[in-house]
Amino acid sequence: MKKLRLMVVDYDKANCELAEKFLSCEEIEVVAIAHDGVDCLAKLENTSVDIILTELMLPKMDGYLLMDCINSSRMAVKPKIFIMSNILTEPYLTAALEKGVTYYFFKPLEYSVMRKVILEKYNSQSIWQVMTKPDKHKQHGDGRTSETGYVLDERISRIFLSIGIPAHIKGYQYLRCAIKKVMQEPTLINNITKQLYPNVAEEFASSPSKVERAIRHAIDVAWTRGHIDYINKLFGFKVYNPSDKPTNGEFIALVADKLMCEYSEER
Repeated sequence: MKKLRLMVVDYDKANCELAEKFLSCEEIEVVAIAHDGVDCLAKLENTSVDIILTELMLPKMDGYLLMDCINSSRMAVKPKIFIMSNILTEPYLTAALEKGVTYYFFKPLEYSVMRKVILEKYNSQSIWQVMTKPDKHKQHGDGRTSETGYVLDERISRIFLSIGIPAHIKGYQYLRCAIKKVMQEPTLINNITKQLYPNVAEEFASSPSKVERAIRHAIDVAWTRGHIDYINKLFGFKVYNPSDKPTNGEFIALVADKLMCEYSEER
């Protein structure tokens, strides 16, 4: 079976290294890495690729101009473009859609999820299908619901940012992953040490103890920043006082339950 040939474009060398490490598999080969738009175009002259995974904010030439250059090029077969960015506002999404983007990943990244999405969406037509088509909510046999990964990531990220958990810390990624897993399988919250933490650790090639400490740190940061009013407002009633900090499990369960209740109401 022919592998999909992928180029990673990001100013952050660490992100490029992680993408190369975790996206490479039997179906995908990372054949090139570039750190700016000009470098990407130069490498495309000598390297054929099926997919370009690029950050929007690049030095020398941003992602939008890079897409314009690729779209107007004389390449016989143009690569599919997948965006990765921490910018999540409608004008940016609309502009990406208009340039023919296949999918838009919101940072921080979960590479195991990205790999699956890239393989699934390689033949899809646009990000807009991912965001708004009927597969947004899927119902399980036991009545639970799940949501397309991108949209669910967006909702969780908005919660984190509103209560003061910064996107650059590891706990942000681990906590988001843990909440999603509990929404998919609620019984995990009853066994976070032996099941939930190890499951999250496997996603990030980490260890359960590191996951637990990082999530604890993320919650501590929110409380240190004093966003308790935002937290209580988020849940619709007074849940916590400044001195009343939840355990990891309590916080994960509370956010997961809130999101599942919202989805039930939307149905």
